[in-house]
Amino acid sequence: MRRRLWLYIGIVTVLLIAAYFVFDSFYVYYRVNGDSMAPALHDGEVYRVSKRESIQRGDVIAFRSDQESLTYIKRVIALPGERVAIRGNHVYINDRKLAEPYLPNHPDIKDVETITVPPAHFYVLGDDRLESYDSRHFGPISRSSVIGKLQTER
Repeated sequence: MRRRLWLYIGIVTVLLIAAYFVFDSFYVYYRVNGDSMAPALHDGEVYRVSKRESIQRGDVIAFRSDQESLTYIKRVIALPGERVAIRGNHVYINDRKLAEPYLPNHPDIKDVETITVPPAHFYVLGDDRLESYDSRHFGPISRSSVIGKLQTER
C-alpha cells in the first residue's frame, strides 16, 4: 500500500513537471510597465504572452529591445516589406491610411518619413503616441527579438 502511494506521488510529480515545461515553451507572463499602450493596456496589468502564434498587423506583442535589455509591449503597425509613414497625425501603410479603431483620437504627433520595413522585421507603435518610445525612435524591430503575442482576453 505504501509503495503504491509513493508510485502515485511520483507519477503526479513527473506529470506536473512535464506540464510546467510544456506550458513554459508556449506561454510566458509579462507586466505592462507604463502607459504607452493606454487605453488598451494599463500600467501594472499582467498578460499571458503566446510564444507560438504568428504575428499580424494590429497584434500587441512583447519584445526585447535590440539596443537595450528591456522588454517592451507595443502594437504591430507594419509588416516586413511594407512602406510606413506618419503624416497629418495618421499612419499610412503603402500609401493607404491605416484604420486604427483602438485609438480614441489621433494625437498631434510628428510626421515620420516613409520607410520600408526590412525582411523579418516589424514596425511597432504604442497606442498612446505622445508617450510611447517605439519604432519612431528605435526603428523596426527584428522578428528574433519578439517574445510573443499578448493574449488580451481575460
